[in-house]
Amino acid sequence: MRDPRPPLLLTRPEPQAGRFAAEMRSRFGGDWPVVIAPILRIEPVAADLPAADWRVFTSENAVAAHGAGCGPAYCVGERTAVAARAAGFEVVVTEPDAARLIPRLIALRPARRGLVLRGRHAAAEIAERLNS
Repeated sequence: MRDPRPPLLLTRPEPQAGRFAAEMRSRFGGDWPVVIAPILRIEPVAADLPAADWRVFTSENAVAAHGAGCGPAYCVGERTAVAARAAGFEVVVTEPDAARLIPRLIALRPARRGLVLRGRHAAAEIAERLNS
């Protein structure tokens, strides 16, 4: 007999896809059909980062690529904030998405130089919005 439940197709990179699948199965049933087929990979690139007094992290992957540090951090998402704290940063603001973080940053007007760490593909152009 065919399973009446539609399979869940996850296209996020690992480990996020695996984590989401586990959360979904714990909520809706451990045998729910799941297909994990990432459409991209997270591959940190080597870069000489400019000096910064504060940072914006758009994902836990951005924190991992940056590595340990200190100073103020503004984060997109609670998982990102947890990763930033674990890496030694002082999380000042956490918002669920970039669209909500941008106006908070504009209102706070952090002093000096900031650095936005994000992937090539982004939902919002945070640095461009802040610079404008």
